Amino acid sequence: METRYPHLDPGARRLLQGPDEARIRYIQRDRFIDHGATEAVVAVLQDFVDRPPSVRPPCLALVGDAGNGKTTLLREFVRRTERTAQRADRQVAAYFVLSPLPTVHEMQALLLGALEALPAGSLNGSLRTGDDLRRALLERETRVVLIDEIQHLLNIPRRQRSALWDWFKWISTACRLSVACAGIPGSEEVIQSERQLQTRFTIVRLPRWSPGPAFGQFLAAFERSLPLKRPSGLGQPAMQSAFLDESRVMQQISGTTHGVKRVIRICIYQSDSLWR
Repeated sequence: METRYPHLDPGARRLLQGPDEARIRYIQRDRFIDHGATEAVVAVLQDFVDRPPSVRPPCLALVGDAGNGKTTLLREFVRRTERTAQRADRQVAAYFVLSPLPTVHEMQALLLGALEALPAGSLNGSLRTGDDLRRALLERETRVVLIDEIQHLLNIPRRQRSALWDWFKWISTACRLSVACAGIPGSEEVIQSERQLQTRFTIVRLPRWSPGPAFGQFLAAFERSLPLKRPSGLGQPAMQSAFLDESRVMQQISGTTHGVKRVIRICIYQSDSLWR
């Protein structure tokens, strides 16, 4: 089997032995594909975990268009830390998603929920206090807090927004951990406007795809993960341009990771030759 399908990763190769329905479900799954930009971000997050505790831990703001892989990257990093955890009660990375109208009270509860120190969906009880949160983070030896949809801070008045950023700084300093947040373009404006945040946060941007070697490498890696019997040559220059053009037609925006994957999946379903 392995010599017959050298264009596939071992996991995708094994799925060829199963029914087409199982292969279709696997193709439909949203999964993380390593490429140059994401590898660099994962390396930064891993450094947050591995570095010695400090008084001013470094922090990260990940900025990119909707559908460009920010959430998938953060969740993949959490999964990796869980797989390598040496103890069941250790949680080096905690992830949560901001609500559309966030408050400090609510964010503390969401983080406690991510640490399993508060029942899911519960915002009541004494566990909402800062002392309880600090205790839970220290007990679990958490080294990085990952906060998604940070652009929701723009939905609240500027004074409240500043208070929430102060909460981020408090979490980082009091517990000597790094904060990594992710959001769409524009969500980084508070960091750029405040000197204290500028010196603490590094802003990293996930660009849209454009034709070139990096896009070709991503498409080749994605192709290797697809349980298809015939190679498709997704990374070829003509294919790159076609995917970008079609993603622009379908979503009025060209080059997002989600848009490109969607176009590829549609092409796969329409091509009988790849399945047989």
